Amino acid sequence: MARLETANRCCVWKDVVIDLSVIIVSYNVRDLLATCLLSIAQAQVGLKVETWVVDNASDDDTVEMVRQRFPQVRVIANIENVGFAKANNLALNQASGRHLMILNPDTIVGAKSLSALVDFLDNNPEYGAVGPKLLNEDGTYQPAGKRSIPTPWSSFCKLSGLSSAFPRSRIFNEYELGHLHEDETHEVGALCGAAMVLSREAFAKCGGLDEQYFMYGEDIAWSDAVRRAGYKIGYLPDAPIVHIKGQSTKQDEAAHDRHFFDAMKIFYRHEMKPGTMKTSAMDFGVNLAKIASWMRRNKRVWRAPLIDIILMAALVWIILPLIEIQYTTIALLLVVSPVIVLATLGVYNITKPVRKRRLPFHITTAIIFATLATGGYFLSGGSSRAGLFMVIWAGFGWILLGARRIFRTITRLPNVTARSIIAGADDISRQWVKKQINNGTTGEVWTWALWEDTGELPIEDNLGLDVFCRVQDLPELAKQKRVKQVLFSTGTATYEQILTFLELSPLPGVTVRMLDESSNWPDPTA
Repeated sequence: MARLETANRCCVWKDVVIDLSVIIVSYNVRDLLATCLLSIAQAQVGLKVETWVVDNASDDDTVEMVRQRFPQVRVIANIENVGFAKANNLALNQASGRHLMILNPDTIVGAKSLSALVDFLDNNPEYGAVGPKLLNEDGTYQPAGKRSIPTPWSSFCKLSGLSSAFPRSRIFNEYELGHLHEDETHEVGALCGAAMVLSREAFAKCGGLDEQYFMYGEDIAWSDAVRRAGYKIGYLPDAPIVHIKGQSTKQDEAAHDRHFFDAMKIFYRHEMKPGTMKTSAMDFGVNLAKIASWMRRNKRVWRAPLIDIILMAALVWIILPLIEIQYTTIALLLVVSPVIVLATLGVYNITKPVRKRRLPFHITTAIIFATLATGGYFLSGGSSRAGLFMVIWAGFGWILLGARRIFRTITRLPNVTARSIIAGADDISRQWVKKQINNGTTGEVWTWALWEDTGELPIEDNLGLDVFCRVQDLPELAKQKRVKQVLFSTGTATYEQILTFLELSPLPGVTVRMLDESSNWPDPTA
């Protein structure tokens, strides 16, 4: 494997024991990585920490940014994407800390999180690994922080949505241990690779990450290896870390699922003997989960034709007995043939939907086709039966069209401008606003939120933006005023203050980002 490796010497302390080595694998997430590294710098109080960044051939100048802004960070720059497991192992095998942490670049570390994790392992030698409580970017709890070793059933429940429907169930949410409270310390089966710490002793026994896994699954396999080495695995809620889920992989959902299922099969085949009932159950469970996941991911693809089939089946069930028809073949033709025609005409195409004004024409065409396909049978039964059928069936097209319009009306959101808020008026946030004004990227309605009740900003400082509220009032007003996104400026509040606020006062459904000197995204939701 070809790679270019560099290491900055200022990270090594002679005759000083390093408490924690933090390893971060990055791929095209420069700005998020900068935020992560800044939060780590604020979380080193009382600890000797060395930080490694292993870059998997990013093309967004990640390596140059780290070398310029964080000269104390040790950098390994791969010239190809070698995957998450291999990249982590490159640094794990060179790190010198008493404890070893793998951390995603799309995380924000609280000021006390690292010390809490290190103290836990120091005070509980029977534990070989520990993971923190994970929070979503809006401050809500992220269940991935504590998990069990997956089974076909638990994986199916997870991917089919049963675990979300019954989040506290031991049966349906075994995967994420929903029956264990997230604010209590627990022994768990597996941790999340977004943030987990191993003791040096456990690492010496179980080794690095299994490089058969390109992405996903390696954290579960590593957790399993720790347990097989005779250690317990802990979940620590006192060390919350924000995980902006999915940003570190930059994968679409289809690629995510493909890697996930591949990792699941590797794990099960490694753990089970081939040809047994368990492996058969595993394959069956994985295939069921694949189907459930595809349906969840592509509901826009199958939802419209399914609704049409249900509507047509209901109408056929009503009208056929009225004209004394009981043939299943005729009923099936009446239900299926219009859907086939509509699909052929592109009505169900979500990437290039048909124009609204052409929809009545397409539906009429489908109904005419279904009528012609079955018309011979109805005409043979006499004019009265055929006439009744034609009248009822002709009106069905308008029923179908009306149902579609009603569905669109119900699901359409009100046309209200969403608010975007900057929490903290300081030099960093003002500079960011000026940059957006100069770049012409101020399409959003931006307003200020202040940490203290200081009233309106001086006219020369507010850059034309109104003061929306105090930061403390954001959770309540976010629900009432349709807040879309909040940017917390780190020039006013520390990462610890922001994380504490989000944990105590989450902002469900709101996109949350941090503003620092390196923030240059024009649209935080991108």
